[in-house]
Amino acid sequence: MQKDNTNSFMCGFSLPISNLIKCIACIVIALHHYSQWGIDKGFLAGPIYSVFRSVGGDLSVTLFFLLSGYGLMASETKKHLGFIDFMKKRLWRLLKPFWIANIIFVVIYWFLDTPNIATSSVLNALLSCVGIVAFDGTMWFVKVLLMFYLFFAISAQIKDKMLLVMSVFLFVFITVSISCGMGSFFWSSAFAFPAGMALFKYKDSLFPLARKIYVPVVALFFYVILWLGLVYYLQLDNAIWHQLNNILIVVLLVVVVSHLPNGFMGGFRLPKWLDAYYEMYLAHPKILYLMHFSFGTFWSLPVYLLVSVCSAVVLHLVTMIPYGSKEK
Repeated sequence: MQKDNTNSFMCGFSLPISNLIKCIACIVIALHHYSQWGIDKGFLAGPIYSVFRSVGGDLSVTLFFLLSGYGLMASETKKHLGFIDFMKKRLWRLLKPFWIANIIFVVIYWFLDTPNIATSSVLNALLSCVGIVAFDGTMWFVKVLLMFYLFFAISAQIKDKMLLVMSVFLFVFITVSISCGMGSFFWSSAFAFPAGMALFKYKDSLFPLARKIYVPVVALFFYVILWLGLVYYLQLDNAIWHQLNNILIVVLLVVVVSHLPNGFMGGFRLPKWLDAYYEMYLAHPKILYLMHFSFGTFWSLPVYLLVSVCSAVVLHLVTMIPYGSKEK
């Protein structure tokens, strides 16, 4: 009788693995915006930068949403939080770094006399600090993620229908976004959040399925077809192509993770400079803006990444400074 070793492959997206993937995703987003800025301004050219420009940001946001939904579902299963407790604990973890980053960079913009909506008036500066006025092009992500957290908090109060309620919220969100003329970047990765929730809920079935040999074979086949389409038809840079790309990458990622043994990466923790992945997302577009409008130059990729990472680490350390009563 063949021994069933299913339980030895139940690692899933553990916290260390999830944080590592989020870290890589945020660095790829930084590369995406660097490539986008450089190509549009005529400073960069080449297929690698074109790939980062085309798919890097959208794919990374998809992975971030997927892992956020997965992680929240895991936490909810472990310990249920009421609506108020959830809002106080979870949303604050997003808002605190967001507001601190905004305040620090608005001050820097004013000090350097950087042309921006945040420096156009004192009122706009104050509104930019709290995120009401968007003074860089990536603040939409934080606001969408906050909205998904709100949807999750409501859905979590209806335990038996949680995933269904979240899916209804998602459908309404996408419908309204399209109806209001929001760009596809605003909603195209939204499916990943409830997908992450479903992945955790049905992990006992989905991860073993992902280990079946035909799953990666079929996914790779369609991915090759997809990329051949991109190579031969370079204008195939639309929402449908991005959706297919993101779905196939998610499938392949689940396949890889499904083969990791239980306890993989155990108690591994990212070093402090890599643990600042969320702050990396918040800092890098503001660094790009300063690079162009305050310093009037286009830095090399190593310099840009170094400045962005250092800014993210400093921001992370400032965010971690305790205040008032200790957070539980």
